[in-house]
Amino acid sequence: MTKAEQTENLVEKIRQHNFNYFVLNDPQISDEEFDLIYRELKELDENNEVFQESGDIPCYGIKVKHPEIMGSLDKAFNRGEMLKWIHTIPKNGNIIASPKIDGLAVRLEYRNGELRLAATRGRTGTEGQLITDNVRNIPSIPQSLGKQVDAEFRGEIYMTKSAFNDYDKVAKEKGWRQFKNPRNAAAGTATQKDPEKTARVELSFFCYEAKVDDVEFPTKTSESDWVKKNSDIDYVPLMKVNDITDLEKVTSDYESKIRASLNYNIDGLVFMVNEREVRDEMGWSGRCPKGAMAFKFKAENAESIVTAIDLQVGRTGVQTPVARILPTDIDGSTVSNITLHNVGMVHALGLTIGSRILFEKAGDIIPKVLEVLGGKGHFKFPEFCSSCGSSLKMDENDVSLWCENPACPAQLEERIHHYTKRLEILDVGLVTIQRMCNAGMVKNLSDLYKIDVDELAKLTGGKRSAEVVVNGIKAKTDVPLNVFLSSLGVHGLGRTTGKNLAKEFGTLEAVRELRYNDLIQINDIGPIMAVSIENGLRDISLEIDELIKYVNVIPNVQSVGKLSGSSFCITGTLQKPRKLLYQMIEEAGGEARSSVGKGLTYLVQSDPNSVSSKSKKALQLGVKIISEEELEEMM
Repeated sequence: MTKAEQTENLVEKIRQHNFNYFVLNDPQISDEEFDLIYRELKELDENNEVFQESGDIPCYGIKVKHPEIMGSLDKAFNRGEMLKWIHTIPKNGNIIASPKIDGLAVRLEYRNGELRLAATRGRTGTEGQLITDNVRNIPSIPQSLGKQVDAEFRGEIYMTKSAFNDYDKVAKEKGWRQFKNPRNAAAGTATQKDPEKTARVELSFFCYEAKVDDVEFPTKTSESDWVKKNSDIDYVPLMKVNDITDLEKVTSDYESKIRASLNYNIDGLVFMVNEREVRDEMGWSGRCPKGAMAFKFKAENAESIVTAIDLQVGRTGVQTPVARILPTDIDGSTVSNITLHNVGMVHALGLTIGSRILFEKAGDIIPKVLEVLGGKGHFKFPEFCSSCGSSLKMDENDVSLWCENPACPAQLEERIHHYTKRLEILDVGLVTIQRMCNAGMVKNLSDLYKIDVDELAKLTGGKRSAEVVVNGIKAKTDVPLNVFLSSLGVHGLGRTTGKNLAKEFGTLEAVRELRYNDLIQINDIGPIMAVSIENGLRDISLEIDELIKYVNVIPNVQSVGKLSGSSFCITGTLQKPRKLLYQMIEEAGGEARSSVGKGLTYLVQSDPNSVSSKSKKALQLGVKIISEEELEEMM
């Protein structure tokens, strides 16, 4: 397998597991196994765009754009990685630690002290699902702060272990929906459609970040103190960490003793620089703040016997082995399937039917095989694809088996699914896609736009459901160039590369004319990827011709306006909502920023005599301070 193919395969796995975890609330692998895939990809492509993603866009519900990005955290797994991070902290930075709550990341918005909005984090931290009505049924989240202030609280909705056990008993008796673990229960009930069902479940909330207009928090501890004093919201416990010895003791104590005694699940600890000014100075890496690091706990393990090894066909034709094992209870759930990385891994482990294995588990979900304890052997994989019957081919590195038949039904299903997810055609699920493909109704991407409602109704069980699918497809016929390019399933042409090509060349026609020598000049495109993209676009040229009969591919247009080239940060309470002003700035071609730093052009504030930390920093850096009226005049 080439490097580009390995990268594409790992990216696809990460996105699918994120979708399972954050949208379906049905994770299929352990945190530990996910982390291994994550790190394997990082070794191949440390700047891949997938590292900036966490979670997924909801499969239903109203979407909400966050006024400021909800970032994620880089992860450390051992002492060496923590030391490496600590050495990046300036001398005037002090470290605090808090439990890493295993729940659903959300944002709460209060206006004049009253709860006005609640939304999930979403895939990239820029857009999530509106869940305000559900959150109003969570007693631990107050409807009013008791103070007339505008504030935002970010944190985790979670379910305690005792509440989960109580709910599970009642759910079995009354036939309610059951969940695998507290995290799934919290996410599932907080985002489901019926707020009354949310009220059935006892959910809790921990805040880990607060923003209050006209209140500056120089440290995380001062932020925590304000929340505790001025609201009924629980702030996640904070602990001071003096040095690496202290850090190791806190980590060891939590992992070996404290974790088990808590009434809520945690999968690690979060270490953060206490001083806000130092965190701002350290900046960001993608969507991860450099001033914080998540330390992940080691996984639990258990033994079992392998009863079968199957192959699952992916969108690109790669065959992913899945070990079926004797059902084994571990940490409150039963494991019966373990997804393996590739065929090479199976052979390296000596894994075969009848092998006695040691596997590990973290985060209450299915884990990875650690080693074969007995019954080693050389498993002979099938020579033919289970989906289409074509011969399977081992890659040049003896790592993965591939089905190279472009008409393979399983690959077609995955390609169609990839396309609908990328275009956010939310009404077309995988089961519907499988039925359409099996019936021969959809043989390529363009066939999605030729579906007959009456014919589809025979597969979906009713005309109404068929109309929902067809209307959902027709609603997404205007597609931005970068999204269209990344939806085609071409090896190496993912989200980031799609954006780069759209930005550089502007139109689909220009991109289709690119050859190797053109592609190799683009940032982040190497020789292997250039060959893959050129060949891939050529191979599906006729399919693209057919697609654009139904899809309007919108050329990339550089943002222009009266504020082009300028960046803005807003502080204090203004006449217009901050979110609206940021939107107006971006529509006028400007850049909206959440903090004052080098390169900022303007700080917008209501009080010309303000002595807030943002105002002080703006003066130190020579950033021009303007009023809301001056901003509107500029626009």
